[in-house]
Order: sequence, then structure tokens, then C-alpha cells
Amino acid sequence: MPTALPHPIPGSDLSQNNSEKNDPRQKLIVALDVSTAAAAQKIVAAVGDSVLTYKVGMQLYTAEGPHLVRDLVASGRRVFLDLKYHDIPNTVAAAVREAAQLGVSMLTVHTCGSAKMLRAAVDAARAINPALTVLGVTVLTSMDENDLEKIGVRGTVAEEVLRLAALALANGCDGVVARSCDAADGTGRRVRHRDSRRALCRYGPRRSGARGYACGSDCRGSKLYRGGTAYHRSCRSGGGSKSNSAADRRINATCATGMDAIDTAGERVEQLSKQLLRLVEAAETRLRRIDEAETLTPTLPGGWSRKQVMGHLIDSASNNHQRFVRAALQPSLEFPGYDQSENVRVQVPQDADWSLLVSLWATYNRYLAHIIAHLPASKLGTVCRIGSGEAVTLGFLASDYLTHLVHHLRQVGAADSN
Repeated sequence: MPTALPHPIPGSDLSQNNSEKNDPRQKLIVALDVSTAAAAQKIVAAVGDSVLTYKVGMQLYTAEGPHLVRDLVASGRRVFLDLKYHDIPNTVAAAVREAAQLGVSMLTVHTCGSAKMLRAAVDAARAINPALTVLGVTVLTSMDENDLEKIGVRGTVAEEVLRLAALALANGCDGVVARSCDAADGTGRRVRHRDSRRALCRYGPRRSGARGYACGSDCRGSKLYRGGTAYHRSCRSGGGSKSNSAADRRINATCATGMDAIDTAGERVEQLSKQLLRLVEAAETRLRRIDEAETLTPTLPGGWSRKQVMGHLIDSASNNHQRFVRAALQPSLEFPGYDQSENVRVQVPQDADWSLLVSLWATYNRYLAHIIAHLPASKLGTVCRIGSGEAVTLGFLASDYLTHLVHHLRQVGAADSN
């Protein structure tokens, strides 16, 4: 049935406004754990303009389908699509692409689906919308050690959460979902990642009085999250209680909830820019230590020499410079492909001075980092087609540039292999 949602939220289009980070609505998520669009509409109307993001789970999505998600997005709301995708990598990637095209802001995948599945989901999301947050669900809140043992998993729930969370973050997920009581144990161990913005979303219990939360009200209604603490609010009673357990206090300093796990598109490119700068600083030092004679030796049998690799990386920087700028200026981009081997052959980098190649590469990439940091967030979804390749987004091009760069720097010994 059609969903007659309330009026659009004033100021919900915050993508170009620096006040987004300070908007308290960014830290609230209301779960639409109901079975009909009419019931969901009542919750949205009751909450009004106080919240931007709503969680749509399996029940409501199965009952009402994708049109409800489209209606929420069209009205200015953001959608956390909590379907916990778990299938073979190709199937999950296809589902994530469809979800991204619906305009959802967050979605969940099961971390036990394998590293390949997680990476496929993340890559599919980034190709459509670089700002889409992919969260990995670790251990379901209904499971305990006995349940884990029956499916062949030994150890505590907390240990399994940490293992799956590390797998999710290592394969590009923006955060993980777990109960706070499973997120830290008595030793204070936590999921850590070099990108500190990647966060852990703490879910409330499915039933009142569950371990780790002090719930004095009926928590079967919508759940709201604020700051570092979970708040549960009953749709029927309007009451709620705040959790302040020891487990909560241990992770409040390092974990975020709800919309804290969302990096805006602008924050993503800023982080990418910083990663590129750090990579250049570290690699340049190593490159300058390489003896001139070594630069002419192929890095692989029959492959390019280090000078030729650097020539290719300078060529890549030049091409991507034009792609980034033109895609930011146009509604879409058609950019010619090129034969990288022929480009290297014509430019003859093996006859150039090694210090010249290193200096040009380092300087050019510092400037590219500047450009990436200033790409308009609204343009990261610009569709780009390079040669006869598949259509991708500007955001994907920027991220893929760094991935490509790391690959070749490892070949010449200027970046770590892990």
C-alpha cells in the first residue's frame, strides 16, 4: 500500500552544510519494527522533525517492499536498511547495488559470510554511493556460547565478536554491530583499526531486561540511540531508560552509535586525502634510498623496472587529475582509456634521472591529495566511464586511485605488503 509520509524534514539536506556534524539528529535512529506502512507512518509522524534516520528491517521490508524505502528517502529521511545480507559474494553485491540505488544511507551484512562477501558488498556500495555506510553484523543478540558451539564455533561470544569485527574492518566495512556487553571484556580488549573513524554500533536488546542493559520499560518499540549511550523508548508508553552498565562505560570512550558510524561523503574524501599524503611521505623516503643502478632492474621477470613503474605512476596521476576535475565540473564523464604500456614506452622513463621521477611523483600526488580533499561531496556520485570499462562513480575513482598506487609502490619496495 502507498505510504503517505509526513512533510519533508526542513534542513534534512545537510550535505553541503558544515553544521551537519553538530546536528543532534545525526545521532538518532528510530527502528520501524512494525508490519505495515500505516504503522510506520504513525511512528514517523509522532517523531516529527526530531530524527532523520529510520531503521527498516526484515519484517517491514518484506511486508511493504522497496517503495516504502523510496518514500522515506523522498521525504528527506535517511534509511538504515537492516537486512543482514548473507549469501555468495555475487548475490550480496547485486543486492547491495539495488539498496544503494534506493538511496539508503546505511545497510548491514553478516560478517560470517566470508571476507570475499564483505569485500564484494563494500565495493558494490562504493561504486554507487561512496557515502553509503556498510556495517557488519557480528554475533546475533539472541546467541550465547552454547548456540555458537552447536554451529562449530568455540570460545566466548565476545571473542567471536572481536574476530568477526576485525574481519569486517579489514575488508572495508565502516563499522560493526554488536551488543555493548560483547564489545569489551574484562581485559578491555576492543576492535581497533588504523582508521579510527570506523566505529562500532551497539544494538539494544530484543527483550526487556537483557544482559548489558537496564531496561525498565517495554523495549519492543522503537529504539533510539544518542551519543555513546543507548536509549530505549516504548512506542506505547513513551517511557525509556538509559543504560549505564560497566560494559557500556568501558566502550563509550572509543565507540560510537547510530549515525556516529556514518562518515559523510565530505569526510570520506578528506580521510582519503590524508591517507594519500601519509602514503607519499612514507614512500618518498624509501624511494630516495634506492640506488640508481637498482632502478633499472625489473621488479618482476619480464616486467617493468622501478623507473618504468614510477613513469607509469606519474602517468596515472596525470590522467586521474583530469578525471577528478572534469567529473567535478560535469553531470557525467566520458574519459578515454589508454594503453599504459605504450605510454610508458613513449615517455622513456628509464632514461630519466631517478631523483627527478621521485620528486615529480611525490609533488604531483601531494597536489592530488589537495584536489581530492576539495572534491564537492555532491559530485562524488557523478557517473564516470573510462574507455570501454563499466560505469563507476567519481568517489570510486578517487578510492581506486589510492588502491592502484599502493599496489605499484609495493612492487618497487616503497610500501608494506600488509
